[in-house]
Amino acid sequence: MLKHSKLPQIMPLLLLSGAATAQFNNDTVSSPAEQLQQISSKVQQACNFSGTRCLAQVELQLEQSRPQSLLWYELMLLKLDSMFTLRQEKALLSETTALLSAKDAPPAFRARLYIYHAKLLYLFNDHSQSQLFVQQAITLLDQLQQASPQFVTQLRLANLLLYMQQYDLGYQQLRTLEHQLHHSRDLILKYDLYNNLGHFALRLEQREQERFYRQQALAMISQIEHPAKLAEAHYNLARNYYAASHWLLAQQHFRQAQQGYQHIADIALQNLSALYLAECQYRLGQLQQARQLLQQIQPQWIPASSLPDYQKISQLLQT
Repeated sequence: MLKHSKLPQIMPLLLLSGAATAQFNNDTVSSPAEQLQQISSKVQQACNFSGTRCLAQVELQLEQSRPQSLLWYELMLLKLDSMFTLRQEKALLSETTALLSAKDAPPAFRARLYIYHAKLLYLFNDHSQSQLFVQQAITLLDQLQQASPQFVTQLRLANLLLYMQQYDLGYQQLRTLEHQLHHSRDLILKYDLYNNLGHFALRLEQREQERFYRQQALAMISQIEHPAKLAEAHYNLARNYYAASHWLLAQQHFRQAQQGYQHIADIALQNLSALYLAECQYRLGQLQQARQLLQQIQPQWIPASSLPDYQKISQLLQT
């Protein structure tokens, strides 16, 4: 399989900055390029594999990095990414709240920080405060985009419109970006684009279009080594088939998702994939397999928002 040579989400801040000095493995590193040279291999491998492994590797590197250095901010972004992926919402909210006081942080870092803080406030139903941080993030991202146009910044700006419930506008902005990225070879960026297009199509209740974008996302990420995003791609496509009662196709992709999440030790989504897989098996007349699978599920790992589904499917399989 093709290997992706870019280190996602580490390069942007360093490239926007001047020279920096940071401490890494007890050696003084004199330039951002040299910092990347030393950290990229381990961190990229860990973060492409799973949120759990990424967080562990980032915490290790943070201990050896000078606080508030450019390298430290890059690692903190990866920490926030990993915690969000692992759905550590309460801990992440505490982390983002503490980081808000870092007024001298690079603008790109603050923009990403505001995005995560806004998402968490929205999740915890503080919608008014969430909107304030969305606006602050948009202001910073607009400034960054004007100073140095980047496709990834366009993608983040459009994605924020999900949290402002401006679905039509966000969808159209992403469609424009899709055209601009037609010849791009950045498969992770194109995966994120199609993944977000799927989210907007879902909000707009365009289920056929959503399916197309989920299929495109899977096609992009299947070309590179990224187990976490591959599992996510199968899960999102499975949910679309599930909603349409296409039980056989949903079963196939939930099984791929379950195996993928088991491989990267994401216990919550492994259990959630197994839950919906069990219902698919039931709908296909595979009652014994469905009941056996349901017995293996650990309810304590089912996200609170999905507990009604767990109860519904459990009752269904008792009939």
